[in-house]
Amino acid sequence: SREMCCGPANRGVAVDESYVYMGTVDGRLIALDRQTGKLAWDRDVTMGESGIQEDINTLGDETKGTVSGKSGAGINMAPMVYKGQVIIGITGVGYGLHIDSPDVNAPLGAVVGIAGEYGRRGFLAAYDADTGSPLWQFDTIPERNWEGEFVTTTPAGETLPRDINKEKAMLAAHPDAWRYGGGSAWSTPAIDVDTDTLFFGTGNPSPQMEDSSRPGDNLYTSSIVALDAMTGKVKWYFQQVPHDLWGYDVASPPVL
Repeated sequence: SREMCCGPANRGVAVDESYVYMGTVDGRLIALDRQTGKLAWDRDVTMGESGIQEDINTLGDETKGTVSGKSGAGINMAPMVYKGQVIIGITGVGYGLHIDSPDVNAPLGAVVGIAGEYGRRGFLAAYDADTGSPLWQFDTIPERNWEGEFVTTTPAGETLPRDINKEKAMLAAHPDAWRYGGGSAWSTPAIDVDTDTLFFGTGNPSPQMEDSSRPGDNLYTSSIVALDAMTGKVKWYFQQVPHDLWGYDVASPPVL
């Protein structure tokens, strides 16, 4: 069994002529015979690679309150069935430890970001609807140039509290930061059937709210991404919050 990162949440199933499809909190995509409920196939979409989880001992003795949540890899979204494919994404990769304050008036679950190599990068992937065989995978963090252009404002023109020179100086010290970059896929995508264009939102970068080990814009986190629904290739992206410091991820489902 695998420790859950984000609680026992499930946002629904998908159904086609033959099967009922569901994702599980431990990162599996399951197909059930829609007439009998018998298991047709079961695929671990991360193949056991859920990333390194944070350790409460890293926070030191000054931590007060109980701790819940960790980065990891699970599935919350309802799958999408489209042209013989089942499309699903993983969540929890940019989550982090939550401190539950003893103060009843405090916000629920303050996130504590821990710098380091925790979690992994997220993805949205498609599998053959009949067999579960993998068809394509879009990683929400690119292997190259995830640092982007080091922009100083949001697309709306709001100034970001960034020290660009310091970030650029830290690049060499964190060459593999993208491997742990986060970018969960929380909600079911929308698809334009006329152009086979898939739209979905991405989660925050990892470590959440702690940016010292992830210099750059952290593409494609906290973004709206458009993919070719048949290949997973990027058509365009719009990063709403570059170098997100607040957990302002795009967790709501897109609407056309």
